[in-house]
Parts: sequence; structure tokens; C-alpha cells
Amino acid sequence: MAGWLKGINLWASSDEWSFVDSLKAARAGGFDSVEPNLATKGPVNLRMSRAEARKVVRLTTKHRLKIRSLSTGLFWEAPLTSPDPKVRAKGVAIGATMLQVASWIGAEGILVVPGVVNAETSYDQAWDRAQASLRAMLPHAERARVAICVENVWNKFLLSPLEMRRFVDDFAHPLLKVYFDVGNVMAFGLPDQWIRILGSRIKLIHLKDFRTAVANFGGFVDLLEGNVPWLRVAAALKDTGYTGPLTVEVGPRSHDNALYFKQIAQSVASIIRMAPKT
Repeated sequence: MAGWLKGINLWASSDEWSFVDSLKAARAGGFDSVEPNLATKGPVNLRMSRAEARKVVRLTTKHRLKIRSLSTGLFWEAPLTSPDPKVRAKGVAIGATMLQVASWIGAEGILVVPGVVNAETSYDQAWDRAQASLRAMLPHAERARVAICVENVWNKFLLSPLEMRRFVDDFAHPLLKVYFDVGNVMAFGLPDQWIRILGSRIKLIHLKDFRTAVANFGGFVDLLEGNVPWLRVAAALKDTGYTGPLTVEVGPRSHDNALYFKQIAQSVASIIRMAPKT
């Protein structure tokens, strides 16, 4: 069996849970790691101190959990490709804060949405602005010794594995990597092909499942209930030498969320067992 950690993004936590409640549910459910989310407020936030970060580490360690990555939704509010330089600068500042917090809590990489293509931002403009914004973040990554991991999301940008590979390779920097989301790519590609093409550029993995008959956000379904080719995905991850956590990124259930955590962890364990033995 591959030695990947079973991880859960804490967006899956019930709205009624405290941070400690989430950790207890993750541990009881069978997870090895948790992925906190940097927000404007909450246990991991833009203004947190190093002492507060140490408390987060103590709590996760107490519950026998690891933190390997840090996520956020804030880049949607401050796109790195915005036509407004002030908005782009705000996005870079968010990234710098994330990198600092990540270093404090022991995370090896942060999730970064590279930008958005829309009516105000053309594809080529998005490419140039995203690269400039990420280059501005790299000195912070170097100081923190934490990787910037660009995620494939529904942003009309970086829509093929060849393009993502070129985008990352343009930096030629060991701390500019990929956060690959298996489910997100199902709307326009095959995840096992992306994994093999990106190879060692992938630093972190998000697990979601997707039913391709539904061409919108309603297509996201529980793990093992969609059309993700999990056998091929597990084989590709093993063949390319991926050693990071497999972190599930889903929302909470409206009832019995603790049971949901257990079900998710069991599904991740099933995916791990699909990896070739040799």
C-alpha cells in the first residue's frame, strides 16, 4: 500500500464546530492530516501571531494530526491577474502572509489560485500578470522555505497539462509547484494524464470526484461516486513518485458531519489501496 497521508481540508467541518471539534472529528474519522484555511478571521487568519500559530500546532499535534499544506479562498477576492494593480498587490500580500503563517504551522506548501480570465482580463494578460505576481511572492517563499503551489481551478486559465507545465517551468524555481486538484480537471481533461505530464512539479493533491454528465458545480459528488478514473489516478501518482498527502476538499454535510468524515476517510483509504503494489 502506498504511504500517502489521508488528509481533509477543514472546509468540510460543520459550521457549528470549533477548531478543536474539527480536529477531534478528523482524528476519530481516520485522517492523518488536516489542511487549515487562511481567512480574514478564525483560528488561522491574516492577522494571527506566531504565538497563535504555535497554539494551532500544539492542538493538531495533541490530536495526532499533521499539517502539510495551507489553503485559502482569498485569492478569488484579490485575483493575481486583476487589471487593477492595487488588487494584484493585495493578492501578493495575501500570498506573503500565507507563506509566513505556513512556515509557522509547519506546512510545506500553500494553495494559490493563479488568477482569472474574464471580460476584463484576456488570456495573455492573465499569463503575464500571474507570472509577475508570483515572481513577487517568490522572495517570501524563499524566506519561509515554503512552496507556492498553483492550483488548477475553474478560472478559464491554464486549461491543459502542457500549458501548466510550461507556466511552472518558466519560473525554473524549486519553490514554484503545482497543487493538482483531481476533480477540478474532469470538466476539461483526464487527471491521470495531467499527473503523468506534470510529474514532479506536483507538490500537493486535492481529491474530489465529479460526474461528467453534469456540466456545472452540481457535478461534484462524493468520492468514488463520480467518473474520476481512480485506478489510473492512483497508478499515475505512484509512478511519478508523489509522496505528499491526499487531501479531500469538500464542503460539510447538513447533518451527522462526524459520520461524513469517517466515510470520506474510508474512501481515501480505498483509493490508496488502488495503487499498484510494485
